[in-house]
Formats: sequence, structure tokens, C-alpha cells
Amino acid sequence: MPQLELDDERKAGLAAVLEESARVLAAIRYGTAFRLGPASIVLNADNPLATGSFAAGLDGDLAMVERTLLALPLVWKEAGRHQVVVLASPSSAPELELLAEECGYEAAEETTTMLLTDPRQLVDGEPGILVRPLPEEDEDKVGALIAAAHDWSPSIGQRLQVVQGHRLDDPRHLAFGAWEGGVLVGVATGFLHGATGQVVHVAVARGARGHRLGRALTSAVATTLLQRGARLVWLTAEAGGLTERLFAGLGFESAYDAIVFTSPVD
Repeated sequence: MPQLELDDERKAGLAAVLEESARVLAAIRYGTAFRLGPASIVLNADNPLATGSFAAGLDGDLAMVERTLLALPLVWKEAGRHQVVVLASPSSAPELELLAEECGYEAAEETTTMLLTDPRQLVDGEPGILVRPLPEEDEDKVGALIAAAHDWSPSIGQRLQVVQGHRLDDPRHLAFGAWEGGVLVGVATGFLHGATGQVVHVAVARGARGHRLGRALTSAVATTLLQRGARLVWLTAEAGGLTERLFAGLGFESAYDAIVFTSPVD
């Protein structure tokens, strides 16, 4: 996939801005954001996803970075979380990956952060043709649909619904749906933080795939974020996966890669 040509300083600055936006989103309603040593942390006990709570920006004195990595499991345990998540991105020390492994963390996933650089490739006419704003009567279906689309358990869907309910009450959050036969089969959500807009979730039920709904939903969120004043629209995807190719076909380009490190609390 083509990647934007950014120097290390610009990547670090961009990652810091986007990670701040992600923390604001993750903290909506009952989450908390704070610093521990060099780490910027957000914890939200309501969110069942591991990445709903994370630490990022571990940079600076390497001895302090190491001490922070070793202290994070206690912080997560006190918050009732069972798996520490640390993001190794351009905002982090280059040595973070090695230090994390030495401290017992494992690399769980490689992600790519993508920026919308060519809005002309978004699906024309969305929202409006296949996609429209999610009505109140369908809001309670979002968590289950997202969970089923990712093969997550129904219990995760129920807990996700709590988080989505909190977010849908926030005016910075937006949600769109797609329907077949009057049944909600696709949903996409976004978040506007200042001049930064994030495409957060895009999910289509398995039986409704292949109908270009994912493209339409992503386009609806991205277009609306731009209309609401976002000067930068971004999202994350699994590096090298199908979703990265989907988003690349909609005018998004990879800006930088990151590694998600995890460690069990006990």
C-alpha cells in the first residue's frame, strides 16, 4: 500500500495529536485520562475491548519508560482491567518495542493509521443513497451488530452497547446505518475532536457483505466529519489487511504503523 512520506518528527507530532483524540473518545462518560511517568493513559471499565483502555506516548528517559511499563499492570488491576495495552507508535521512544518485550509484553497486533488525502474517492451521494443517520429506534442494535460482525461474543456486544449509548449522547459523536428489508445490517460511527475527525467503527453483518455497504458507510462518516469542520479525517486498520485495502480505495493513505503490545495483569 502507498504510504505518505512524512519525516520522523512529523509522524511523532501526528501520532500525539491522534492519540489525544482517541483518549478523549475512550474517556466519554465514565472513563479517566491521566499521566503516569511519560505515559498518557486512558482507562474505561465499561469498554470490553482491550484497546478501549491504553497507554501511549512513552518517550524520554528510558529508565523511566521501563519503570512505567512495569508499573502499568498494577494500574490496570486497580481499574478492574485484565490486560494492559501499550501502543508503540511514532510518539513513543524508538526503543519501546524492545523494552516492552523485556518487561514481559507481547506484540498482539500491527496497525496502520490512515489519513483521508483524496475525498474525491469517497462514494458520491453518501449519506443519502444507501446510508442515512441512525435513528433513535435503532440505537440499541449497534453494540450487537458490531460484535457479530467481528465474531465477538454476545456478552461483548451487550457491554459495547453501554459504551455506544454513552457516545451517542455526546454531540461530537455521529452514527450512520444501512438497512436491508427494514433490518439494520450495517453501522459506522465517527468522532469529531476539534479539527480532527475519526472514523471509529465500520461494521456490516456477514449476510449483507458484498453490497458495497462498507464503502458507503465509511464515506458517510468521513463526508459528515468534513462537513462539520474536520480538517483531518483518520482511521486505523489492521496493517496489510482487507480493511486497509478497502480504505485505500476510498482515498485514505497510510501515515504510520504502530504495534499494540499487551500484557496480562496477573
